[in-house]
Amino acid sequence: MNQSPFFVVGVFRSGTTLLRLMLNRHPRLCIPYESFFLRDLMDHLPAQCVLSEQHKQTAIDLIAASSRFQQWNTDESAMSDAITNLEQPTLRDVFDVVFRLETADTGKPRWGDKTPEYVTEIDDLQRVITDAQFIHIYRDGRDVSLSLKQRGWGGWTEYQRAHYWGDRVNSASAAGAKLSDSHYLSVYFGDLVSSPEETLRKVCEFLGEEYYPSMLAYYEDASDNLTEHSKTPIAGDKYIPPARHDEGKLIKPLIKDDIGVWRRTSSPLSIMLFESIAGGALDRLGLERAYSGLWKPAMPLVRYLYAPFGLMMSAFYRLYHRLPDQIKLALGKITLVRYIKGRMR
Repeated sequence: MNQSPFFVVGVFRSGTTLLRLMLNRHPRLCIPYESFFLRDLMDHLPAQCVLSEQHKQTAIDLIAASSRFQQWNTDESAMSDAITNLEQPTLRDVFDVVFRLETADTGKPRWGDKTPEYVTEIDDLQRVITDAQFIHIYRDGRDVSLSLKQRGWGGWTEYQRAHYWGDRVNSASAAGAKLSDSHYLSVYFGDLVSSPEETLRKVCEFLGEEYYPSMLAYYEDASDNLTEHSKTPIAGDKYIPPARHDEGKLIKPLIKDDIGVWRRTSSPLSIMLFESIAGGALDRLGLERAYSGLWKPAMPLVRYLYAPFGLMMSAFYRLYHRLPDQIKLALGKITLVRYIKGRMR
């Protein structure tokens, strides 16, 4: 029976948490809270070589320093002892022992990870765990942009949010194209919401697991599995994590109205601007453009005219989020600043 680790990846607000809750209802699968520290480990340690004692200590220090690991149930000393006691480990062994410690009390034999940021790390993760499986869940970028805008994430303009979404789905698709169908699966959020059983059967078949109807009742214990962090942008694509419970719709049965929200609520200008930046990514994913036909040849001109403003606002965005919190709080009291931020959102 398949025991390979698996990763659920996708742009923020694309359904990664929903899919995680569903898969966690499976009797063999367990996905703990987002890790984020795997990127640090891959940056500082060799992907496949046997790790030295110094390497092992580096791994322990990096994991212990992670704010996300500190939210896990695993005790730091238990993690440290487990890595120290590994004999001639590779980085894969470090990944495995840490996740198995975290999921041990569930009694489930197979672990997965759901960290949206790893949507751009598929190549590196696969280099460490050569048999890993990747499930890329994607959502219409115009819905993602709307959701990010409502939360003040991912930038102040369609320019930033369209680049954010397009760059990441393109990265995942490019990485997936290098992998076999047994190692990479692309799942559309709209299918998961409108045809959940069919889509979950497809996911389970990909993972080599049996489908269980109980996976559709994810909302029954969702509150116990939603202690993840929200994401607050601070500089470009970097984030800091204030803790929260993001329950909302996730503690209720699926709502099909979550598909195509942009058609009902986004302005024509916002849609045009988004498509001028990320229209190519929409096309590659088979998502229909609002501005097609005679409009399509005009999109490069729209993008060209929009770029100066978008780049300027991106620079302001990065500058603002590099300011000390005290200054940001002081600026937030200025009427003009509040007005501009309100208009941006």
